[in-house]
Formats: sequence, C-alpha cells, structure tokens
Amino acid sequence: MKINTSLVVLLLIGLTSTVFAIRVGVINDLHLDPFYDPSVESDRDCRGLNPFKLKGLDSTNDLAPFGRYGCDVSPTLINILFAKLKELSGHIDVLLVSGDFTGHDIAAKRGKADENYIMLKSVISSCFAQYIDPSFSKTIIIPTIGNNDAKFHYEFPQTGEEADEYYGFLYDLWWNEIGANPEYSKKDEVKETFMKGGFYRYDHSDKISFLALNSLYWSEKNEKFSSGISHSQLDWLEEQLRDAEDSRQFIINMHIFPGMYNPGARQRFWLDEFTNRFDDIMLQYGHKVILFNGAHVHIADVRASWVEDYGSVQDLLKDERSTKRAYFANFVSPAISPVYLNNPGFSMFDIDEDKMKVHNITAHFLELDRTFQSKGHEVVFHSIDFAEEFGIDEWSPQTILDFMDRAQNDDELFKRFLILKLGFRLDQEEEALTVYENLNMIDFSNNNRIYWCFFQYMRAEDYDACVKG
Repeated sequence: MKINTSLVVLLLIGLTSTVFAIRVGVINDLHLDPFYDPSVESDRDCRGLNPFKLKGLDSTNDLAPFGRYGCDVSPTLINILFAKLKELSGHIDVLLVSGDFTGHDIAAKRGKADENYIMLKSVISSCFAQYIDPSFSKTIIIPTIGNNDAKFHYEFPQTGEEADEYYGFLYDLWWNEIGANPEYSKKDEVKETFMKGGFYRYDHSDKISFLALNSLYWSEKNEKFSSGISHSQLDWLEEQLRDAEDSRQFIINMHIFPGMYNPGARQRFWLDEFTNRFDDIMLQYGHKVILFNGAHVHIADVRASWVEDYGSVQDLLKDERSTKRAYFANFVSPAISPVYLNNPGFSMFDIDEDKMKVHNITAHFLELDRTFQSKGHEVVFHSIDFAEEFGIDEWSPQTILDFMDRAQNDDELFKRFLILKLGFRLDQEEEALTVYENLNMIDFSNNNRIYWCFFQYMRAEDYDACVKG
C-alpha cells in the first residue's frame, strides 16, 4: 500500500501544535450572593430576606430569574456561565479565578464581624466546592484573593494568628479539595509562600509558570496598615523573574492591578511606593511575562505601559525622534457579576508553548437583557474575538500599545471597543456609551483624555501629568 507522505506530515504537524497548546480560562468577580431574589429590584441589592436586612422587601413585576443589572450573582447565573465556558473550551488546562468570590458587603459592614466571617467562608467554600470544582474537576485552578474575600473589606490579616487561620482555610480548600490541584507535585512550595501572604507559584511545565499575587498588601485602602509582606512579596516576584531560566515565561494573576482609574473621580489602586516598585520590576523583567491578568473593575479592558526609546545614546544626544517601546500590558477579563451594568462574561486564551505566544484571545458574554420574564427567559451568548474585532492577534505589550494608538485616532474603533468590552451588542451603542458617560470616563470633545491617560500610565505622577496635558 502506498502511503501519502504529505498527509502524514500534516497529521504530525497537527499533533505537534496540539501538544504545545495550553488553554486558559479566566473568571473573576463572581460575587456570589446566596440571598439573590429574582423579584427584588437593583436599588435594594436584589436581596430577599437575609441576615443583613430582616424586613420584607417590595417586589417588582419584572422577574429576573437568572440575574439583574446592578446586582450580584445568583447561583443560576454562575451555572449558566460555567456551562457555556465548558461548552466553548472543550477542555480548560488552567483556570484563573481572579478574586472577589463573595457578594458585596458580606465581608464589609453589615452585622457583626464574626457572623460575617462565618458567612464569608461559607460562600467562598460554595463557590469552589459547589460550582467551580464540579465543572472543572480535571483542571488546575489558580485563584487569587480579592478585596471582598477577606474578613474585613480590603484588609489583609493583621496578626500571625489571623494569617494562619485565614490562609490555612484557603490553602486547604484550593490545594487539597478542588480541580487537579491536589495532584500537583510541588504543593509544599505553594504552601510555604501562601501561608506567609496568600501568594504562590505554579509550574505548569518546564517553560510556563503562573504567579498568583495577593494585591491586598499594596492597596491604597490599607494605607493605615503596614506589613513586611507588602515588600517581601515584591522581592519574591522580582526573584522569580530574575532567577528564572531564559526559556521560562510567566503568567501573572491578581485581583487589584496597579495603576489609575477615573470613574467620576481620580482613583489610585495601589500605594505609590508599591506601584513604582512593581513598575521598576516590569521595566527590567517584563519581557519574561507573556500575560498579566487583573480584575476588580468588572468591565473588560486592556492597558499598556511604555517608555521612549531613542535607539542609541547618539540618537538621544542628537535629539532624534524617539519611538514608544511598550514593556508591560495588562489584560482585564470581564466580570461574572453584572453589578456595574455590564453583561456577565468570561474570557479564554491559548498559549503556544513552542513559540511562547498568547493568542486566540476571546471574551464571551451572556445577554442579560434577554433573560427577564417579559422577554421569555431567552439565554443568548455572543463572543468577541480580539484578533477580528481589534487586530490583537497575539498578546504582547507592543500589540496593545499599537491598538491604543489606532483607537486614539479612530473614534469609531474606540466606540466599538467600548461597546464590546462592556459585553453589549453593537446595536446597543447608545446604552453602552451612556454607562461610560455617567462614569465621566469618556469625552469625545476632548479626545477622551482621561481614559487614555489611565490606559497607559501606571504611576500616579505620570497619570496626573497626562491629565493636565
């Protein structure tokens, strides 16, 4: 029998590409609310009777069985999104779960602290044991801690006893009970750093590692507190990147990413000393990071940081024209919670381990407006392919910076980006732009200066100088 050698070669190529592909899913800001009531309106948090509000609440005629804009997440909504993620992915090798597992205010000010903490741990356990693990039992799960996941909102543990109890609870849940994590051969190394401050490293292969960071230690909300972990975690991050083999690349995952924001007012995510230190680390070692993932703001986004590159000292002395060299890019995955009027969503990407490239970047959204009772509970998803929609065919700081330059000079592209990353359809332009306008984040008459300033400047002083023009 004559063998078709061309066909054999093609099959081998296909097998090779499959071997080197790592599929990664990203979910964040789940904000599971065990008290979600489909008949309660958003101005009352969509909560029925619960330990925080013991009086009956008025109902609305517009039943929202799956979820409602302006509210946190029902168990039904989580199940719908996880089922869609499984359907689209086939198999997820690694799932990034980027913090904020519990509904708003469970970790905050309602009720007594001890009662809140018992409830908070129960909700976190439910998120992972009841929802994530059954859907992704053969997947490595990489969780990070969000500001709504701590005993006190935004606060890291203040004593060694608090740290042992809190991090011990999370370590046991995440590394002994869910997904493929219990089978990981380096759990002792994970535990060593996790019990210190809730951060850790996972080696997926001899080429790809994931770093999960605890951003609570750097948050501006913790300015009144101090901890040696705030500095030692950054020391650890720098060591991981500096001492890694030349062939190793990293994915960094955290909840609150560094930088600025301006939803109606100037916001700084981290204290300046930590932002500046992180920026210095990325300037030196950012080439070893193939993707940085953050969450927290609920609306999907991309960001890029850059420096002026003159090419040579001679060019600088001659005052030759510089070019922008991007050294850091931040991917912000969409939130599952629709509390900020976004459609619930998640994202996926592939890592080509042979070429060390991140590509096939997609985001997927449930069209929540079609699920209300008056619309017949229709469950409709739509997807965004970053290559097709935005020309981002592979993830790199320079690719994101190039997109930014194009969008700054093309209002229609920028509007398309704003609509789609909110999870809305293109026929919802008016509704989408109203969301951003109400947040004072866009102003087309001023070339959207504020947006572009926080898009590209991580350090507060650079952002402020950009806004002032």
